[in-house]
Amino acid sequence: MLFLLGLVFWGTPGGAHPTWGYYSVLYRIGISYFFAAIIMLNAKPRGQALWAFGLVIGYWLVMRFVPVPGHGAGDFSEAGCLTTFISQKLSDIISPNFKHILSISLVPTISTALFGAIAGQWLRFSESPRNNTIILLLVGAVFVAFSMVVHLSFPINKKLWSTSFTFLTCGLGLLLQCNLRKMSVRRNVLREG
Repeated sequence: MLFLLGLVFWGTPGGAHPTWGYYSVLYRIGISYFFAAIIMLNAKPRGQALWAFGLVIGYWLVMRFVPVPGHGAGDFSEAGCLTTFISQKLSDIISPNFKHILSISLVPTISTALFGAIAGQWLRFSESPRNNTIILLLVGAVFVAFSMVVHLSFPINKKLWSTSFTFLTCGLGLLLQCNLRKMSVRRNVLREG
């Protein structure tokens, strides 16, 4: 549905960006959730976690160690990174308008969707709000710490949706969820009291 909404938005007259072509966060979210849903439907929670970590770590390894002609491996500049190289090759074959839709940076966004779905499943089936808050806090802090460590090898970068950026956003999301849950519990206590 999100992908179709992206098409409607960019399909209107003047909708395609003159420089970027078809580009909308709706595409990215829709495609990410589509593939995350396929994994969720076909894997148990442990398998889902393995997919989530496997995709984001695999992306880091590819971005860090696969050389780009004329730039070498591990170049994260706009001109020298692997995402730009692959997107350019695909858009040369298909159409320049699809340069940002057909990006390997979609791989870690699938991991982001999976991490969120896994957290949602856990919250849904866990019975103790207090334990939920503690675990969200701990796991969120671990993800933020992972992001700082990975940042040393693959800098936090939203445009590349780097592995460090994925861990950072997932960690911050969990920490914010922890805070929202605490506020919700306080609100309920105030209503009841």
